[in-house]
Amino acid sequence: ADVSISDTNGLQFDSVQVGSGRLKITAGGAVTQTGSIRQGGGGATITGSSITLTSGGNQFNGVLSLNGGTIDLTNSGGVTLGASNIGSTLTINAGGDITQTEALAVSGNATFNSSANGANIQLGELPNSFAGSVTLGGNLGNVSLRNTSSAPSTLQMPGSVHDLKLTYDNSGIILPNTIVTGNLEAKAGGDITQTGAITLTGTAKFDAGSHAIKLDTEGNNFGGAVTLN
Repeated sequence: ADVSISDTNGLQFDSVQVGSGRLKITAGGAVTQTGSIRQGGGGATITGSSITLTSGGNQFNGVLSLNGGTIDLTNSGGVTLGASNIGSTLTINAGGDITQTEALAVSGNATFNSSANGANIQLGELPNSFAGSVTLGGNLGNVSLRNTSSAPSTLQMPGSVHDLKLTYDNSGIILPNTIVTGNLEAKAGGDITQTGAITLTGTAKFDAGSHAIKLDTEGNNFGGAVTLN
């Protein structure tokens, strides 16, 4: 059965276990925990002025929608994000893949980490808006990211990824030091530039439309064919 908890003030949870239904938490203040939340499969919608759910024992299964100011969430498995509106910073620490079913709107900086070896971060198909920096962490596999914000976000990459796909609809892309063992695809609504070297094993496609592509760092190493548009 579904479980719904609401309070005009903050909510602090000890150990919580929910069956196969959906968990809905709505607080007028902060949502925190002292124990673990284990949710069986129906997903969860959590709303509060801030959300700090960082227990390593958390088990959220199903689509997870988050709404509030500063949000910091840890899950022992993968994280599938639904429609979420974050007024400040967002930090997701997952034990598996990080994916989504609906768009994210993040006003502050966003950080996505996975502790699983070869985990994928797939946030590349829906019109997300990241107004601040985006940091990706872990020993990752395939990564995709889409950003519709008109202000270029600083992108921080992990040591290496396999395939990398970046789509910035309304701004340029500034590539940091980037190691890609597969293929790289970047499409921007502004200039495509870099602040660090690109090391690439596979093919690369860069599409900036009518804007400039400037990738002239001395340390670049493109192992396969490069397509420029």
